[in-house]
Amino acid sequence: MEEEKLLSRKQNAQRNNNKKRLMDACSDLAELYMNQGRYKLAIAQYKQLVDLHHIENDMYYARINRGIGEAYQGLRLFEEALKYHQIYLDVVLVQKQPNYLEKQRALATLGHTYLIWASETETDKETKLEKANKFLMDGLEVTESLSSINQLEKADMLSRLYTNLGLVKEIKGQYNDAADLIKKSIGICKPHDIYEQLTRNYLSMAGLCEKIGDNNEAIRNYNLCIDVAKKVKSKVSLLSTALLAKSELLVRLTEYHGAKTILQKAYKLKGLSDEERKNIGEKLKVGKHQ
Repeated sequence: MEEEKLLSRKQNAQRNNNKKRLMDACSDLAELYMNQGRYKLAIAQYKQLVDLHHIENDMYYARINRGIGEAYQGLRLFEEALKYHQIYLDVVLVQKQPNYLEKQRALATLGHTYLIWASETETDKETKLEKANKFLMDGLEVTESLSSINQLEKADMLSRLYTNLGLVKEIKGQYNDAADLIKKSIGICKPHDIYEQLTRNYLSMAGLCEKIGDNNEAIRNYNLCIDVAKKVKSKVSLLSTALLAKSELLVRLTEYHGAKTILQKAYKLKGLSDEERKNIGEKLKVGKHQ
């Protein structure tokens, strides 16, 4: 088991007083726990890294704080997440040699965090959306000025920023503006084969179409989403989400047979988590009574 190996490596490093190997083990454990969604354990490893590193103004320290912020965001502790994301940005900004790539990441991360927070609370929603919009726009400005990265990486950054700006507009109820921004992201994704983000964009477009009552266009976008999601082999949950969303729309349209067929396809997907398969199974059981 990978965790056991890393814990053993960490213990050996501690016994031998090998700081570098200890830090490497902490870093690898933090990454493992993040991937597993075990955010509290990840935070503990990241904070041990801070204690071991000692230096508070270099890029390694900045990235540790970004990791802590992402872990708190995973726990939905947004104020804590923003505190560490802000440290990440502050450290990036004081570097003698400007690091525009890290600046872009820090701004985009802050914007995305405010966006997610705004989507999950009614408290000061407008303020959070304005902050999300500001950081995302600042990130967009930096991204457009980047010239030292390859075009695919730049396109990926731009597409994510336009999508998130579109989601800000959607939460505000400005659906036409939201659609324009997401279409812009789609236009960036397609020629660069950025399939994961393209899947999310079609899913967002389908949701927007549902909100304005254009169910035919919503179904068209769900179909596009499903087709693209099949190309993202490493993220079966994306395809599952797309299939479930389309089935829910068909249920609302009382097209129960079509919804059941889609749910059956989702249930047969390989690589689903136990929780995802259980959720789909429960929806299929409900469908039997319709």
